[in-house]
Amino acid sequence: MRNQQHAAVILVFLAIPLCGSQAEDITQKLPMPQDQTAWSLIRDSWMDELTSEQFGSWPKKSISEQTKTLFAAKHEEVSLKAIEFQVRQGSTARLYIAGRDALEEFDLVVLNPVDQNGWEEFVSTYRVGFEEQLVMGKAPAADMKSFDQTARMFRSFKWAMAYLRLPTNVDDKDACSKRTYELRRAIQTLRSAGGMKDVSLWLQGTEDTSTVVLCASLFEPRITRLDLYKLPLDGSTKASQVIRGSSLSMQGLVAMAVQRCNVIIYQDDKLGWDYPQSVAKKLNWGKELQIRDVPKFNE
Repeated sequence: MRNQQHAAVILVFLAIPLCGSQAEDITQKLPMPQDQTAWSLIRDSWMDELTSEQFGSWPKKSISEQTKTLFAAKHEEVSLKAIEFQVRQGSTARLYIAGRDALEEFDLVVLNPVDQNGWEEFVSTYRVGFEEQLVMGKAPAADMKSFDQTARMFRSFKWAMAYLRLPTNVDDKDACSKRTYELRRAIQTLRSAGGMKDVSLWLQGTEDTSTVVLCASLFEPRITRLDLYKLPLDGSTKASQVIRGSSLSMQGLVAMAVQRCNVIIYQDDKLGWDYPQSVAKKLNWGKELQIRDVPKFNE
């Protein structure tokens, strides 16, 4: 199956919602600010809780900014490079950046944190031209169609795609915290060693990874847009358990994100997100949360 968020960007070129009554109950319990000052107090309270309780295990000391380029290769007109960066003391991760070969300036970079399924789809697409760099042992079959679509997108637009493979061997209670911090470090690396300091940045995620994307966007500046596929409203996935046992809610987290950047949620209906839409409208932020149908792609 094609990766939905990756395919959605290409589509420019070419949910798990609660039922209505449950969503309304959540909305009624959330504080509705009467002005920007009241909203700032609400937002700061939620951010304090995220920082001190949900993400309290994040490193307190600065992390080394030293990086290592593991490879930089090209196939036809597509380039791919991998940058290793430090997440914690003694722990590293890899950021992969793909784009049009020889293009020095980009208009947009889309960062995709991927789980195991997303990683296999990434390898399937890019092994067409980069098998030596990506394939070690058993790997999914090459997807020539996906690679050709990606290459055509790179030729048509000054866009880059970046990928981060999120850790899978983490406890449920630590899943969102560890993955969110790793995504933050990837964003920082993309802007420094990746050469994307002043490039418009989109983040994309699906289900579990959409929660990680949402949380990371609350801490990193200058995010242009979030594309969240089937964002779990009720905290039913590993990563979204960040809202359990606290005063936090997915609606509240989304409201905070909408104030900072453009947010699009893709799900099979329009239910569940009245609160962030109402806050944005009441406080005249000039932008609203968009709810769109999940794109349908030919398998």
